[in-house]
Amino acid sequence: MGRCLLAQMSSMEFWQSYSLCAVGVVLSIVIPVLSGVLRRQFSTGGAATLTSLGSLLNSIWRVAKPYVSLGAFSLAVSVLIVAFLGKSITTWQEALIAGYLWDSTLQKISGKP
Repeated sequence: MGRCLLAQMSSMEFWQSYSLCAVGVVLSIVIPVLSGVLRRQFSTGGAATLTSLGSLLNSIWRVAKPYVSLGAFSLAVSVLIVAFLGKSITTWQEALIAGYLWDSTLQKISGKP
């Protein structure tokens, strides 16, 4: 009865839950980054143009930069989320939303753009 929560979960269940939680974290970073890039591209009033793939990647990096360290922290904390929620994560949707909500909330609290 006193067994560790991670010991109670099979390793496959843990990695599945963690992976989906991590996907939620990644989505909470990718969505605002792409939104910022699109806003920047279409806010000029003219046609959106990119001269090269390098230009596109540079534009994405400028918007993504503030999110990178926060995302790395959130991926580490995803282990704790899965450990805390344990068996209460019963579907892939719950794991995905748990990761997304964690990182999205952390972005709001930390004041990241």
